[in-house]
Amino acid sequence: MWSGNRSASPILLMAAAMMLFAAPVLAQDEPALPPAQPEPAIVPPAPVSQPAEQPASVETEKARADAEKARAEAEKAKAEAEKAKLEAEKARLELEKLKAGETPAVAETPAGFHAHDGFFLRMTAGAGFGGFVANGSTQGPGNSTIKDPNFYGAGGGGSLAIGGAVIDNLILHLDMWGYGSGDTHDDDKDLHEAVGIWSPSFGVTYYFMPANVYLTGTIGPSFLGYSMNSDRFDDNEHEVGYGFAVSATVGKEWWVSDNWGLGIALKGLYTFAEGDDLTYNTGGGLLLFSATYN
Repeated sequence: MWSGNRSASPILLMAAAMMLFAAPVLAQDEPALPPAQPEPAIVPPAPVSQPAEQPASVETEKARADAEKARAEAEKAKAEAEKAKLEAEKARLELEKLKAGETPAVAETPAGFHAHDGFFLRMTAGAGFGGFVANGSTQGPGNSTIKDPNFYGAGGGGSLAIGGAVIDNLILHLDMWGYGSGDTHDDDKDLHEAVGIWSPSFGVTYYFMPANVYLTGTIGPSFLGYSMNSDRFDDNEHEVGYGFAVSATVGKEWWVSDNWGLGIALKGLYTFAEGDDLTYNTGGGLLLFSATYN
Protein backbone atom coordinates (compact mmCIF):
# COMPACT_ATOMS: atom_id res chain seq x y z
CA MET A 1 0.00 0.00 0.00
CA TRP A 2 2.77 2.33 0.78
CA SER A 3 4.80 1.49 -2.30
CA GLY A 4 2.68 3.56 -4.63
CA ASN A 5 3.06 6.83 -2.60
CA ARG A 6 6.34 6.77 -0.84
CA SER A 7 6.88 10.57 -1.30
CA ALA A 8 3.79 11.42 0.88
CA SER A 9 4.68 9.32 3.89
CA PRO A 10 7.28 11.61 5.44
CA ILE A 11 4.84 14.52 5.22
CA LEU A 12 2.10 12.58 7.00
CA LEU A 13 4.53 11.43 9.64
CA MET A 14 5.62 14.97 10.28
CA ALA A 15 2.02 16.18 10.56
CA ALA A 16 1.19 13.46 13.00
CA ALA A 17 4.24 14.29 15.12
CA MET A 18 3.28 17.95 15.21
CA MET A 19 -0.24 17.13 16.31
CA LEU A 20 1.04 14.92 19.10
CA PHE A 21 3.37 17.68 20.21
CA ALA A 22 0.76 20.42 20.10
CA ALA A 23 -1.99 18.50 21.94
CA PRO A 24 -0.62 19.00 25.51
CA VAL A 25 0.07 22.65 24.83
CA LEU A 26 -3.48 23.23 23.60
CA ALA A 27 -4.85 21.38 26.54
CA GLN A 28 -2.98 23.71 28.96
CA ASP A 29 -3.98 26.92 27.15
CA GLU A 30 -7.73 26.04 26.88
CA PRO A 31 -9.73 27.51 29.85
CA ALA A 32 -11.48 25.06 32.18
CA LEU A 33 -15.19 24.73 31.73
CA PRO A 34 -17.31 25.29 34.84
CA PRO A 35 -18.81 22.20 36.40
CA ALA A 36 -22.17 21.31 35.06
CA GLN A 37 -25.06 22.56 37.21
CA PRO A 38 -27.74 20.04 38.13
CA GLU A 39 -30.97 20.69 36.37
CA PRO A 40 -33.70 22.01 38.67
CA ALA A 41 -36.42 19.54 39.58
CA ILE A 42 -39.56 20.07 37.64
CA VAL A 43 -42.50 20.39 40.11
CA PRO A 44 -45.88 19.84 38.48
CA PRO A 45 -48.21 22.78 39.09
CA ALA A 46 -50.96 22.30 41.69
CA PRO A 47 -54.39 21.79 40.23
CA VAL A 48 -56.40 24.98 40.37
CA SER A 49 -59.98 25.76 39.53
CA GLN A 50 -60.53 27.07 36.13
CA PRO A 51 -61.80 30.63 36.62
CA ALA A 52 -62.74 30.83 33.01
CA GLU A 53 -65.43 28.16 33.50
CA GLN A 54 -67.02 29.57 36.73
CA PRO A 55 -68.62 32.65 35.17
CA ALA A 56 -70.04 30.40 32.50
CA SER A 57 -71.61 28.19 35.23
CA VAL A 58 -73.12 31.20 37.03
CA GLU A 59 -74.51 32.52 33.81
CA THR A 60 -75.99 29.11 33.09
CA GLU A 61 -77.73 28.96 36.48
CA LYS A 62 -79.02 32.49 36.05
CA ALA A 63 -80.35 31.67 32.62
CA ARG A 64 -81.99 28.54 34.03
CA ALA A 65 -83.60 30.55 36.87
CA ASP A 66 -84.86 33.14 34.40
CA ALA A 67 -86.29 30.37 32.26
CA GLU A 68 -88.10 28.86 35.32
CA LYS A 69 -89.45 32.27 36.27
CA ALA A 70 -90.66 32.87 32.73
CA ARG A 71 -92.31 29.44 32.71
CA ALA A 72 -94.05 30.14 36.06
CA GLU A 73 -95.29 33.49 34.78
CA ALA A 74 -96.52 31.82 31.64
CA GLU A 75 -98.41 29.22 33.72
CA LYS A 76 -99.90 31.99 35.86
CA ALA A 77 -100.97 33.94 32.79
CA LYS A 78 -102.49 30.77 31.39
CA ALA A 79 -104.45 30.14 34.61
CA GLU A 80 -105.69 33.74 34.67
CA ALA A 81 -106.73 33.44 31.06
CA GLU A 82 -108.68 30.26 31.88
CA LYS A 83 -110.33 32.00 34.81
CA ALA A 84 -111.27 34.99 32.68
CA LYS A 85 -112.64 32.61 30.09
CA LEU A 86 -114.83 30.89 32.70
CA GLU A 87 -116.04 34.25 34.06
CA ALA A 88 -116.90 35.38 30.56
CA GLU A 89 -118.80 32.14 29.94
CA LYS A 90 -120.66 32.55 33.22
CA ALA A 91 -121.57 36.15 32.37
CA ARG A 92 -122.75 35.03 28.94
CA LEU A 93 -125.01 32.37 30.49
CA GLU A 94 -126.44 34.87 32.99
CA LEU A 95 -127.12 37.30 30.17
CA GLU A 96 -128.92 34.58 28.25
CA LYS A 97 -131.02 33.82 31.34
CA LEU A 98 -131.92 37.48 31.69
CA LYS A 99 -132.90 37.63 28.07
CA ALA A 100 -135.06 34.54 28.58
CA GLY A 101 -136.75 36.15 31.61
CA GLU A 102 -135.14 33.89 34.23
CA THR A 103 -133.86 35.11 37.60
CA PRO A 104 -130.08 34.74 37.88
CA ALA A 105 -128.87 32.32 40.51
CA VAL A 106 -127.63 33.88 43.75
CA ALA A 107 -125.68 32.34 46.63
CA GLU A 108 -128.09 31.01 49.21
CA THR A 109 -127.52 31.71 52.91
CA PRO A 110 -128.16 28.96 55.46
CA ALA A 111 -131.70 28.78 56.79
CA GLY A 112 -132.09 30.92 59.90
CA PHE A 113 -128.81 32.80 59.38
CA HIS A 114 -129.09 36.16 61.20
CA ALA A 115 -132.86 35.88 61.10
CA HIS A 116 -135.51 36.10 63.80
CA ASP A 117 -137.52 33.01 63.04
CA GLY A 118 -138.20 29.70 64.74
CA PHE A 119 -137.31 29.00 68.37
CA PHE A 120 -136.63 32.03 70.59
CA LEU A 121 -134.65 32.26 73.84
CA ARG A 122 -133.52 35.43 75.60
CA MET A 123 -131.76 35.90 78.94
CA THR A 124 -131.18 39.31 80.57
CA ALA A 125 -129.64 40.64 83.76
CA GLY A 126 -128.85 44.13 85.00
CA ALA A 127 -129.20 46.85 87.61
CA GLY A 128 -131.20 50.03 88.05
CA PHE A 129 -133.25 52.20 90.36
CA GLY A 130 -136.80 51.86 91.68
CA GLY A 131 -139.42 53.11 94.08
CA PHE A 132 -141.94 51.45 96.36
CA VAL A 133 -145.10 53.05 97.75
CA ALA A 134 -147.73 51.30 99.88
CA ASN A 135 -151.02 52.58 101.26
CA GLY A 136 -152.40 51.37 104.54
CA SER A 137 -150.93 50.23 107.82
CA THR A 138 -149.51 46.93 109.02
CA GLN A 139 -147.82 45.46 112.01
CA GLY A 140 -144.09 45.96 112.07
CA PRO A 141 -141.25 44.50 114.15
CA GLY A 142 -141.79 44.62 117.93
CA ASN A 143 -145.57 44.99 117.45
CA SER A 144 -145.04 48.45 116.06
CA THR A 145 -147.43 49.91 113.53
CA ILE A 146 -146.08 50.72 110.09
CA LYS A 147 -148.23 53.15 108.14
CA ASP A 148 -147.88 53.93 104.42
CA PRO A 149 -144.38 52.50 104.02
CA ASN A 150 -142.34 53.71 101.05
CA PHE A 151 -138.73 53.92 99.94
CA TYR A 152 -136.54 54.50 96.88
CA GLY A 153 -133.21 52.94 96.06
CA ALA A 154 -131.00 50.87 93.82
CA GLY A 155 -132.23 47.55 92.56
CA GLY A 156 -131.53 44.72 90.19
CA GLY A 157 -133.37 42.28 88.02
CA GLY A 158 -133.40 39.91 85.10
CA SER A 159 -135.61 37.83 82.85
CA LEU A 160 -135.91 34.57 80.95
CA ALA A 161 -138.06 34.54 77.80
CA ILE A 162 -138.94 31.41 75.78
CA GLY A 163 -141.12 31.35 72.69
CA GLY A 164 -141.14 31.33 68.92
CA ALA A 165 -141.63 33.49 65.86
CA VAL A 166 -145.10 33.55 64.30
CA ILE A 167 -143.72 35.43 61.30
CA ASP A 168 -140.27 36.81 60.59
CA ASN A 169 -139.21 39.29 63.31
CA LEU A 170 -142.47 38.95 65.32
CA ILE A 171 -142.11 36.70 68.36
CA LEU A 172 -144.53 35.58 71.04
CA HIS A 173 -143.05 34.31 74.29
CA LEU A 174 -143.44 33.58 77.97
CA ASP A 175 -141.40 36.20 79.83
CA MET A 176 -140.54 35.39 83.44
CA TRP A 177 -138.94 38.42 85.01
CA GLY A 178 -138.08 39.60 88.47
CA TYR A 179 -137.04 42.78 90.24
CA GLY A 180 -135.80 43.50 93.73
CA SER A 181 -134.84 46.56 95.75
CA GLY A 182 -133.95 46.24 99.35
CA ASP A 183 -132.09 46.74 102.57
CA THR A 184 -133.06 50.41 102.63
CA HIS A 185 -132.84 51.76 106.18
CA ASP A 186 -135.46 54.13 107.55
CA ASP A 187 -133.79 55.96 110.43
CA ASP A 188 -137.05 57.40 111.73
CA LYS A 189 -138.67 53.97 112.06
CA ASP A 190 -135.45 51.98 112.63
CA LEU A 191 -136.41 49.69 109.76
CA HIS A 192 -134.58 47.77 107.05
CA GLU A 193 -137.03 47.39 104.18
CA ALA A 194 -136.93 45.29 101.00
CA VAL A 195 -139.36 44.49 98.23
CA GLY A 196 -139.24 41.74 95.60
CA ILE A 197 -141.43 41.16 92.55
CA TRP A 198 -141.81 38.17 90.27
CA SER A 199 -144.03 38.03 87.21
CA PRO A 200 -144.69 35.19 84.71
CA SER A 201 -145.89 37.38 81.84
CA PHE A 202 -147.04 37.03 78.28
CA GLY A 203 -144.63 38.91 75.98
CA VAL A 204 -144.43 40.19 72.42
CA THR A 205 -141.18 41.17 70.72
CA TYR A 206 -140.67 42.79 67.35
CA TYR A 207 -137.27 43.25 65.66
CA PHE A 208 -136.56 46.10 63.27
CA MET A 209 -134.15 44.66 60.72
CA PRO A 210 -131.44 44.95 59.60
CA ALA A 211 -130.65 47.28 62.53
CA ASN A 212 -131.46 44.40 64.94
CA VAL A 213 -133.24 46.79 67.30
CA TYR A 214 -136.23 45.40 69.17
CA LEU A 215 -139.20 46.39 71.29
CA THR A 216 -140.68 44.06 73.91
CA GLY A 217 -143.84 44.45 75.92
CA THR A 218 -145.13 42.13 78.67
CA ILE A 219 -148.20 41.86 80.86
CA GLY A 220 -149.06 39.28 83.48
CA PRO A 221 -149.75 38.52 87.12
CA SER A 222 -147.39 39.70 89.80
CA PHE A 223 -146.34 38.33 93.16
CA LEU A 224 -144.88 40.86 95.58
CA GLY A 225 -143.13 40.36 98.86
CA TYR A 226 -142.42 43.12 101.39
CA SER A 227 -140.12 42.50 104.37
CA MET A 228 -139.29 44.62 107.42
CA ASN A 229 -136.46 44.12 109.89
CA SER A 230 -135.56 46.09 113.00
CA ASP A 231 -132.16 46.19 114.70
CA ARG A 232 -133.76 47.25 117.96
CA PHE A 233 -136.32 44.49 118.18
CA ASP A 234 -134.42 41.82 116.28
CA ASP A 235 -137.67 40.89 114.59
CA ASN A 236 -138.79 40.29 111.00
CA GLU A 237 -142.19 40.88 109.45
CA HIS A 238 -143.34 39.92 105.97
CA GLU A 239 -146.25 40.99 103.79
CA VAL A 240 -147.38 39.45 100.50
CA GLY A 241 -149.40 41.03 97.72
CA TYR A 242 -150.88 39.82 94.43
CA GLY A 243 -151.73 41.85 91.37
CA PHE A 244 -150.48 42.48 87.86
CA ALA A 245 -147.29 43.74 86.25
CA VAL A 246 -146.36 45.37 82.96
CA SER A 247 -143.00 46.12 81.41
CA ALA A 248 -141.57 47.68 78.26
CA THR A 249 -138.07 47.13 76.87
CA VAL A 250 -136.09 48.61 74.00
CA GLY A 251 -132.81 46.97 73.05
CA LYS A 252 -130.09 46.57 70.47
CA GLU A 253 -128.25 43.34 69.67
CA TRP A 254 -125.19 42.35 67.64
CA TRP A 255 -124.81 38.96 65.98
CA VAL A 256 -121.91 36.87 67.31
CA SER A 257 -122.79 33.66 65.40
CA ASP A 258 -125.41 32.39 62.96
CA ASN A 259 -128.14 32.44 65.61
CA TRP A 260 -126.74 34.06 68.78
CA GLY A 261 -126.82 37.79 69.52
CA LEU A 262 -125.51 39.84 72.43
CA GLY A 263 -126.88 43.26 73.34
CA ILE A 264 -127.97 45.92 75.80
CA ALA A 265 -131.43 47.16 76.69
CA LEU A 266 -133.41 49.59 78.83
CA LYS A 267 -136.39 48.24 80.70
CA GLY A 268 -139.17 50.01 82.55
CA LEU A 269 -141.58 48.16 84.85
CA TYR A 270 -144.66 48.77 86.99
CA THR A 271 -146.46 46.52 89.46
CA PHE A 272 -149.72 46.89 91.34
CA ALA A 273 -150.52 44.44 94.11
CA GLU A 274 -152.82 44.12 97.10
CA GLY A 275 -152.13 42.39 100.38
CA ASP A 276 -154.06 41.85 103.60
CA ASP A 277 -153.19 45.27 104.95
CA LEU A 278 -151.40 47.19 102.21
CA THR A 279 -151.86 48.21 98.60
CA TYR A 280 -148.55 48.31 96.69
CA ASN A 281 -147.33 50.37 93.76
CA THR A 282 -143.83 49.65 92.55
CA GLY A 283 -141.93 51.10 89.60
CA GLY A 284 -138.36 50.97 88.35
CA GLY A 285 -135.92 51.12 85.49
CA LEU A 286 -133.10 48.73 84.59
CA LEU A 287 -130.06 48.69 82.29
CA LEU A 288 -129.86 45.12 81.03
CA PHE A 289 -127.36 42.97 79.18
CA SER A 290 -128.93 40.34 76.94
CA ALA A 291 -128.05 37.09 75.21
CA THR A 292 -130.55 35.87 72.58
CA TYR A 293 -130.82 32.70 70.51
CA ASN A 294 -133.18 32.83 67.55
